[in-house]
Amino acid sequence: MFNRYELFAWVAERGLPAVANGDFHQPEHLRGWKTLLPCLKSEDAVGDYFRSALPAFLTRIDDVPLGQAA
Repeated sequence: MFNRYELFAWVAERGLPAVANGDFHQPEHLRGWKTLLPCLKSEDAVGDYFRSALPAFLTRIDDVPLGQAA
């Protein structure tokens, strides 16, 4: 599990799937690890995707001009 810039090693040690998460209330919160899912933006679609065998994609966003973060 990744939360903004922090990695939780115990997740990897237990063999659990990696997921990046974090609150996004202000543009500066965009930076850090994010999980990207190629699915519709709905609670049901995200839940269905995570329950499937399809891969989740992790990316780290480090350098985003604040005027462009939305």
